[in-house]
Amino acid sequence: MPVVIAIERSMFMPRMIAENAAMNEIKHTFYATTNYLLQL
Repeated sequence: MPVVIAIERSMFMPRMIAENAAMNEIKHTFYATTNYLLQL
């Protein structure tokens, strides 16, 4: 059983990291767009 948990955890971490990276990218794009519109 511990092996299964370890495998799930090793699959889970990269997914979390990828989701965080995607969220940061979305936030960055949102802020950049907002700043651009405010400058117009």
